[in-house]
Amino acid sequence: MIGRPCTKQLMAESLKELLKKRRFEKITVKMIVDNCHVTRQTFSKYFQDKYDLLGWVFSTNIDRILESSSGEQSWCKVEEEMLRYMKEEQTFYVNAVSYRGQNNLKHVILEYTRTAYARELRKRLNTEDLSQEFLASIEFNSYGAAGFIYNWIGENMSTEPKLLAQFIADNMPEKMKQYFN
Repeated sequence: MIGRPCTKQLMAESLKELLKKRRFEKITVKMIVDNCHVTRQTFSKYFQDKYDLLGWVFSTNIDRILESSSGEQSWCKVEEEMLRYMKEEQTFYVNAVSYRGQNNLKHVILEYTRTAYARELRKRLNTEDLSQEFLASIEFNSYGAAGFIYNWIGENMSTEPKLLAQFIADNMPEKMKQYFN
């Protein structure tokens, strides 16, 4: 059917809708599937648990922004666009970050950041193999960037996305900075 969202997207929209009303730890898989009228078996076909769905929602939405950017655009500008999107979905992210247990949003952001930096660096260097030095810089920078983004969400996104993006870009390791700016 034309215009009908796929099942994964229906479950993502269900989670987003529920997160507008309550904190992540208060949401169950049953609530998600009941809200979008799919079965638990259908949910299990696509996701292990609600944490897996949260990670998919985050990465899918941020990937769209990353894919629409050009490789010539400064990373600071790309990151600003990502943070602006997150701010537009503020209630979702603030309620998602309220859960601080295992598989929390901080972990999702960290894993995504590692992957995104490596993917973008490979693209900008036109190579598949990154040196151990680059991989170490990516690891170091990912922890800092993810930590600041997570804290920013937890502080109700009070800093403007442009300022946070600039701070993250300014503090990127020199080894990476030359390729991202």
